[in-house]
Amino acid sequence: MSVEVFILISAILAIFAFLGDFIITFILGYFQDNYSHIEDTMSELGNKESRFKTILSIWWFIWGVSLMIFSFGLISHYYMPTGDGHVLTVAILIFIFGFGAGNVAGLFPEDSKGKEESVSGKIHGIFGGLGYLALLTIPSILAIISVGWFLAISIVVQISGIGFFTLFLLSKNPKIGKSGLWQRLFLFNYYSYMIIIAVIMIVYP
Repeated sequence: MSVEVFILISAILAIFAFLGDFIITFILGYFQDNYSHIEDTMSELGNKESRFKTILSIWWFIWGVSLMIFSFGLISHYYMPTGDGHVLTVAILIFIFGFGAGNVAGLFPEDSKGKEESVSGKIHGIFGGLGYLALLTIPSILAIISVGWFLAISIVVQISGIGFFTLFLLSKNPKIGKSGLWQRLFLFNYYSYMIIIAVIMIVYP
């Protein structure tokens, strides 16, 4: 397989993963009793007692692997020709996001609402949180080496991402609530950003 073909495949897998995560959880959430996309997180849809636990565990594993492949595609496309450490850092952060929020979080489901936190729930929360923190910093790193419209997008994504992530963390407070909404807005913000990067890799191989 040539480097160009690998980069193309990695970018397509990333687009598939980012779009698929919203589509699959939206569809399954529609069929889950007492589930709200506004109030409940994606993890709660695949909790230990959910009938969709196995489906989402398999999906999040595939999703995580897709992002890890994308990180290597990013290295092949941007890092190998330039040796820029910023790009390598971003690729590593995407790998961490895919592994933590995908593979590990999928293997260790979240606890259902009202249940005492188990070892599985703790591992899910820790690695999912690490993945989110890795994702959170990506636009600020790319902004350092960007110009023009991509620099502007990076700044907007970073600022709004911090805002949505903060609201997500504070959503345990009943006065704020809407954990599902803030999580989805945070992810939509960053997924859109990653899709732009993947499209650039396809258009400018």
